[in-house]
Amino acid sequence: MTIQFGLLLPTGSRPGQPTNFIQPLRQHAAEFSTHFHSLWMTDHFFWGDTPTYEAWTTITYLAATLPEFHIGSLVLGQGYRNPALLAKMAATLQLLSGGRLILGLGAGWKEDEYHAYGYDFPPASERITELEEALIIIKRMWYDENPVDYYGRHYRIVDAYCEPQPNPIPPLLVGGGGRKTLRVTAQHANWWNYSGKTPQLYREKVKQLHESCDYIGRNPRDIRLTWLGKLVLGNTPAAIKKADPSGDAPLSGNAAQVVDRIGQYVELGVDYFIFELPNLDDLDMLHRVAEEVLPQVQALKKTKKAAR
Repeated sequence: MTIQFGLLLPTGSRPGQPTNFIQPLRQHAAEFSTHFHSLWMTDHFFWGDTPTYEAWTTITYLAATLPEFHIGSLVLGQGYRNPALLAKMAATLQLLSGGRLILGLGAGWKEDEYHAYGYDFPPASERITELEEALIIIKRMWYDENPVDYYGRHYRIVDAYCEPQPNPIPPLLVGGGGRKTLRVTAQHANWWNYSGKTPQLYREKVKQLHESCDYIGRNPRDIRLTWLGKLVLGNTPAAIKKADPSGDAPLSGNAAQVVDRIGQYVELGVDYFIFELPNLDDLDMLHRVAEEVLPQVQALKKTKKAAR
């Protein structure tokens, strides 16, 4: 499968400039869409007083205003939305967008959001069980003859219709690296996302995912491996520090160094990379990533195939 790339977008914009967070992409969509396959939003209600947009509303806006890209959630907290309604919402967006949705779900983790917005925050094991039930409901709403009934520990639907069903069916992505989450991924997901800080950590999680697939008799190759992380391109430590004072990017350095690091994930089977850049307004870095990094990564895949 060809290596593809996506961009994780900021959570919001500065006051008085509600759409400036996508202006660079809107102005250069024809160019950047030849390099980047997709745009992604996280699902959080707030980060203190930092402007933060609601994820699903923003995803639908992106699908309507940037038709050059696929659109994905990385990832929706399953406890925030009724799964039958989410199945209907996603089916509708998939149809209206011409088949450009990638639906990512996770168990949720940001406890302060749950409490602030009046949601219960059960233990992790229970949230993962809820995630599995949500995935079962979504798949049944999309694939099975309607109406659908489901009686689970956490969710119950009776005579539920999802008409029209989505066509094509969106990929279902699960994000997370815990063993229970990986078992749910093996059972229900088409794609898996993990933001391992190192190739060594990612390798260990892939091993656990494969073990979960083997246990249920599923071919691990049926699940697309994706990676999320911050990328900072700079030719000197000073340039990198200026672009990203936090210094926490797992991918940083000049183009050759970044390509080499990404290549270690390619060796593990990753063929979809979602990059968070420190500032999308920095068109120079965006251009450099598109022109100096991405083609070289795709060449790695071709070289690997030729060597077999």
